[in-house]
Amino acid sequence: MLSKVAAVEQELNDSGIKVMAIAPGVVDTDMQSSIRSTSEKGFSRKQKFIDLHENKQLYQVKDVAREFVRIIKNPEEIKDVVNRISLS
Repeated sequence: MLSKVAAVEQELNDSGIKVMAIAPGVVDTDMQSSIRSTSEKGFSRKQKFIDLHENKQLYQVKDVAREFVRIIKNPEEIKDVVNRISLS
């Protein structure tokens, strides 16, 4: 919502600034390893992240980075304020 409000404010002010929020999905980072090695008591959704890893459903950092670069180079293609990356 913060990004949506900021986008409307920029439009109303005719600032020329385009606000975008990008949700990269679940990316295979060190944080994912930490989540999978924590106790179930410490993180109740641990199994979901174990399953994503085992089923090879985590996005690779380089693929997400490539998509960020594509978005930055082609902002005219982005119509919504909030955008979810889909690499499938």
